[in-house]
Amino acid sequence: MKPTIIFDLDGVLRDVNKVVYGFEPEVWNQRHPESNETFLDILKSDPSLLLQAPPTEYLNALMTEYSRIEIATCQYQSWVKYTEEWLKRYIPFAEVKWFPGFAGQEKNDYVTKTRSCILVEDSPMLQNYDDIILIDHPYNRHIRCKTRVTNPEQFMREVRKWK
Repeated sequence: MKPTIIFDLDGVLRDVNKVVYGFEPEVWNQRHPESNETFLDILKSDPSLLLQAPPTEYLNALMTEYSRIEIATCQYQSWVKYTEEWLKRYIPFAEVKWFPGFAGQEKNDYVTKTRSCILVEDSPMLQNYDDIILIDHPYNRHIRCKTRVTNPEQFMREVRKWK
């Protein structure tokens, strides 16, 4: 039996960088060039920005073939209601496993050790990328991994392997 494929939300299916920066940052949690606040500082002070974030091109590709999407996401408590509303708008059939705050490694451990899953992720902060399909962003290009995707076509080829 194939492992389940689980998707991270922000940076994979929801483009929060677009509303926070207006561009792809070079560095994880980069300071905004105008306010000098980090990505997390900006979202903590105005979590409603999460509602303005558009879906990524990867979500658009995924929606053409999948009727059920399993998500594992790290969200601060103040973000949850905005994320739930965003999910109702864009992925109403998603099954979501919530992790508190910025517990990326905790999420990765749950997905790879507890569930026998493949995680589609963008974070450059994990300890192991063996069971990760990494969505390419400037801030994670230094990461060595088995599977990195740079466009929706590559993404769908990799995702279909686990369908």
